Amino acid sequence: MLRRSPRSLGLPLLALLTWSTAVAAQDAVDYRQDRATNFLFVEAQKLRERGDWKGALGIYQGLLDRESPPDLMLRMATGQLVGVREKARRELAGLPAEFKSLYEELYGADAARALAKAREAKDAGAVLEAVRRYPIAPGAAEAEAQALAALLPPPDREDAPGFGVPPAAGVGAEPFRASAGLAWTYVSPDAAAGGENPLPGSAIVPVAAGPLLLLHLGAELVAVHRASGETQWSARPTRAAIGDPGAKDFGGPVPPFRVPACAHGSAAAVLDVHPIDGDARTVQHLLLVSLRDGLTRWGTRVSVVAQRAQAAEAMIYSPPLLAGTRLYVAVLLRPSGAGAHVPGLACLETAKGRVLWVTPLPYRRSAEATGLGGSPLIQSTALGRGAGRIYVPTNRRTLAAVDAVTGEALWCQDYGALPTVPPGSPAVTDVLGTNPVLVADGAVVTAPCDSPYVLAYPEDGGKLRWKAGRAFSPHLLGSRDGLVFLAGNLAQALDLGTGLIRWQHRVFAGEPGPRGCLAGSEVLACRLDGFLRLSAATGEPSSGGAAGAGAETGTPKAFAWRGGLGFGNLYVSGELLLVASGDRVLAFRNATATGPRKSGGETTGGDLGECVAKLGSRRWSERQAATERLTGMGSAAVAALEAARADEDPEIAWRAARILERIHASELLEGEK
Repeated sequence: MLRRSPRSLGLPLLALLTWSTAVAAQDAVDYRQDRATNFLFVEAQKLRERGDWKGALGIYQGLLDRESPPDLMLRMATGQLVGVREKARRELAGLPAEFKSLYEELYGADAARALAKAREAKDAGAVLEAVRRYPIAPGAAEAEAQALAALLPPPDREDAPGFGVPPAAGVGAEPFRASAGLAWTYVSPDAAAGGENPLPGSAIVPVAAGPLLLLHLGAELVAVHRASGETQWSARPTRAAIGDPGAKDFGGPVPPFRVPACAHGSAAAVLDVHPIDGDARTVQHLLLVSLRDGLTRWGTRVSVVAQRAQAAEAMIYSPPLLAGTRLYVAVLLRPSGAGAHVPGLACLETAKGRVLWVTPLPYRRSAEATGLGGSPLIQSTALGRGAGRIYVPTNRRTLAAVDAVTGEALWCQDYGALPTVPPGSPAVTDVLGTNPVLVADGAVVTAPCDSPYVLAYPEDGGKLRWKAGRAFSPHLLGSRDGLVFLAGNLAQALDLGTGLIRWQHRVFAGEPGPRGCLAGSEVLACRLDGFLRLSAATGEPSSGGAAGAGAETGTPKAFAWRGGLGFGNLYVSGELLLVASGDRVLAFRNATATGPRKSGGETTGGDLGECVAKLGSRRWSERQAATERLTGMGSAAVAALEAARADEDPEIAWRAARILERIHASELLEGEK
């Protein structure tokens, strides 16, 4: 069906054409295309060459007005795949100024009415729909920015570890001192009882959630207090909590793999997998749990995603990504009839777990999917996020960008023609692992499981900027100051613009090295003698060499090659350096001044309110500075802090309580003098 607009002059032409979708027959990449749509863009170009700008504008607007499949794409001369509506938007954005004025004359009134109606309804999603339909109308850019901020707010914490949404600057606000001391140790119940790592080859990934750290142990989600390491709650959902009477309780055999949780606001999303029919099959559920008590708010079985996609079966193969009111997961779809398994992206609302849309994505035919219908299990992927887009490494030799609101496939790049092993490198695809997608300085950087390269593309999905082999540095850590950092046997820094190696430092020889992390101006890696600290700018070992306590106090030596994971993967969360293996987490606290101090002057209500608000800042440095300032205010800040203990933001509430403890302790000491 086509939606008509009174001034869409190209629609009479559209009505004459037969809508027929087909899969590219001679293309190495499988994607949905339509010959009639291809013909329309050719006709629009001919009209522009003849000076018939009204006719060309009508065709472009007609393509934006009609409802077309979200995965409908065009093959560009550069080899890039671009979504049909995205192509129309790009053509309109590239018009000369005088013809943009003509567009405003023809469609400005329609755009204004659509935006006004959406704003009146206070519907950010409808505002974005209107902007996508009228992309160069007056006020469209401002409306888009406001709606995206409301619908898809930025990640809660700049320093959140894991595969959620790593910031462009990497993680960790400050370098770690050589005197960083062991703060606490968490040992999983199985390991505490003398058992082995229940999930060989799978490490715990700590995820920051305000004052908590979330640890997905496979059969349950555990929340530990970041300051003490004490368990606050554990979530082991039952059939009643999930709302799925056909599923077994989450006890019994441990799931075959562990996926990191993702926290945002007052909730966390987690993917749980448990066996049915003995160990022959598993069932997946997406769960949303409360950070306050670990209770399940809702559970959605993966079969619901398959039904929405009109597929026979679906499998989730990425950690969940929470963004405001939306939750995203990568899925593998098995068609109802014969055919290859198709990768895709599913979006659910966070209120009740309703599936909003599922978009199939292009994939390379030669890259066999796995995990459904008796085929081997596909490796996990990780989603990226930036500027209203979700980036999906499909693990089928393609990288796709999807509109985070509408589900349109915006562009897709195929890297299947690249060699599977870089010249002079060993074949180590079995240890390349799951990596985040970085969005920094106009570039999208990915290190997918099915490629031995780090790949960098422009944000519009244009031609590959550069590729770099990562056989000895499989872990993508982050980006800052124009550099991309990797770790493993080698720690490396690549130029973000060119991919050239700026520096590299050998960390470990032999087995694949564990994941390192960024901490301010340093790169940290885990070795037998502690933590190797390298300057992020030069790669030179920092003053003090390896940081960490001796083996008798729980150093990385205690990990003793558990499950082939090395001594432990490193993550930074605020003031903590976390070392995680398959069954335990060690937390080392940074050596920073934390003692209370007296206030040097008068404190206003405005100062108090601003400082309390900054306790929930996305930047650890701002949160820490506000903590120190409020502590120094002493009794003048007590009333505001007491009120802040009930704040909806768990970070503000937790910090307020800790500051009050420090103030009261300081007052007691003063009274004893």
